[in-house]
Amino acid sequence: MIMISAKKTTITKDSFCSLFMSCAMALFILFSGCKKLVEVPSPSSTVDIENVYNDDVTAAAVLNGMYTELSLRPGLEVTSSAFLSVAPGLSADELTLFANNDSYIDYYRNSLNANSVNNVLYWSAGYHRCYASTVAIEGLTKADKLTPDLRRQLLGQAYFLRAFQFFYLTSLYGDVPLPLTSNYKVNELLPRAPSEEVMNQVIADLRTAETLVSENYIDVKGKKETSTRITPNKAAVQAMLARAYLFKSDYQNAEKCATAVINQTSRYKLVPLDEVFLANSSEAIWQLQPVINGANTQDGLIFILPSSGPGDSYPFLLDNQLAVSFSVNDLRKKKWVGTWTDGTQTVNYPFKYKIGNLGEPVTEFKMVLRLAEVYLIRAEALARLGRIEESKTDLNAIRSRAGVASVTATNQQAVIDDIINERRLELFTEWGDRWFTLKRTGIIDQVMPGVSVRKASSWNSNWQRYPIPKRDRDLNPNLSQNAGY
Repeated sequence: MIMISAKKTTITKDSFCSLFMSCAMALFILFSGCKKLVEVPSPSSTVDIENVYNDDVTAAAVLNGMYTELSLRPGLEVTSSAFLSVAPGLSADELTLFANNDSYIDYYRNSLNANSVNNVLYWSAGYHRCYASTVAIEGLTKADKLTPDLRRQLLGQAYFLRAFQFFYLTSLYGDVPLPLTSNYKVNELLPRAPSEEVMNQVIADLRTAETLVSENYIDVKGKKETSTRITPNKAAVQAMLARAYLFKSDYQNAEKCATAVINQTSRYKLVPLDEVFLANSSEAIWQLQPVINGANTQDGLIFILPSSGPGDSYPFLLDNQLAVSFSVNDLRKKKWVGTWTDGTQTVNYPFKYKIGNLGEPVTEFKMVLRLAEVYLIRAEALARLGRIEESKTDLNAIRSRAGVASVTATNQQAVIDDIINERRLELFTEWGDRWFTLKRTGIIDQVMPGVSVRKASSWNSNWQRYPIPKRDRDLNPNLSQNAGY
């Protein structure tokens, strides 16, 4: 059974609606001039969800509630976006732990089990978001009273958000249930679908979204064009498509979708390293806007060390092997890697975001999709298609920005290896990219045995897929477990 919290509460129409309207109400507080609020239903409420889609304001609030739910929490909770910066980074070779932090040692040592609390909670949160997106898709599909352009925009966003969640669920767990209806009686006994089928659904949802969302960024009310890049537009869909096609080894479509984004030179460009993670950066394709007063990004809050250094509240450090992998001239080491020392020990930490305190002016948004990744997607797709010189042009655009020499290799595999390494240096601690890259390229069993020695652990290839929570398997006899657990 798919769960939505640590408690044994199944997803039902009423339980979802209560949580859902709470998110919508939080967004309404931020709006000025809203026409009405959506009341939070009591547990016994019989609110008809379809009525939410009879009004432009409440319909827009539904989608904004989803973005709020991703952005709302100011620290590291398993349901927050920062979790995907941390957990896969610990599992791979990006992050280390200061002391044996009980909450995350299982990720660091690749010793998760079917009862690991954070793993259970992330699984539940992921499926809650999939369910919320599906309810929105069903409601918006029948919403004939909405302004047509608004309806298309919101429906496209709902498809995009569902694809986004399914992408990360299958990337973490492999084969996963694929609920495509809001009927919980159907969903609660679903077996796991093959990961290839899940990725095909990701692409299908994204292709649908591509036909619906605007090329321009639309404000949170779904009405006007804006310069704020916090709602997915067509380029965000295409960037996500490029990534999904790369994961499927469909290199022609990956190249095509990446090119569609890169060619929008009036809107997107590589910017100086100090500007990449600023709010509405020209490199940003999609960002999450902080909604807690005085908070910037979750990543800044959890990664930037205070003057007192690492400790129980600040346990995440950059792996030393990653820190020394940057060449002497690489500006990313200078700009994106922080250093703390007390005179006897020196440690490094991720420093892509510069604000680690509450109460500061909001100048940074959480980056979700950015142009540099799209360049690296196209570089790899071109290399695997044998178009080596074109591939090197894209790769060297990223290297030039970092102040390092161009790649001169001519051998196909050597260029691909250079691209994989460049992803490690460019995209570290961004949404689990390194962990997923090790898996999809088939090099995880080459890399992780040595990494595991440094972690005082061991490596089993089965552990590249996180375990399916035992609680859910106990409730759903059709839900199988990954090998090795």
